[in-house]
Amino acid sequence: MYQRILIPLDGSELAECVLPHLETLLKDCPPPEVIVARSVEPIIPYVISGESTVMIPVKQTQAVEAQEKQAAEEYLTRIIARLQLSGIKATAHVLSGRAQESLIAFATEKKVDMVIISTHGRSGLGKLIWGSVADHLLRSLNVPVMMVRPCVNKEAN
Repeated sequence: MYQRILIPLDGSELAECVLPHLETLLKDCPPPEVIVARSVEPIIPYVISGESTVMIPVKQTQAVEAQEKQAAEEYLTRIIARLQLSGIKATAHVLSGRAQESLIAFATEKKVDMVIISTHGRSGLGKLIWGSVADHLLRSLNVPVMMVRPCVNKEAN
């Protein structure tokens, strides 16, 4: 069926809602290559405050970016271990850049034939300001994109 499935994650529990769907989809199927990916956006080396611009030292931005990449690698390692408990073999990739662009380029480069992604359920102004990575992937890729609505813990209400 599908040979290479991309699972974009952002570190949130909402994004992880796709994992049970992946497990169900792969049940009784030949195992495809599963790729989990997280994009780390570069730090902008300046801050605009009113009419002045403050430059942040390059070493400081590099240190923060290195910490973010390390955290992303550790997070994806935990996700890989979780998938292995379900019998799913996966590889992890930390991408650099804006999530929309880096994921689209990565999916194209790796020739994925399916993407499974969670939506954060934003609409209106929130969607306009933050955009929708899922929506960008759906509109930009020529492969099936399975969009999963966020999980809601009804017991917490």
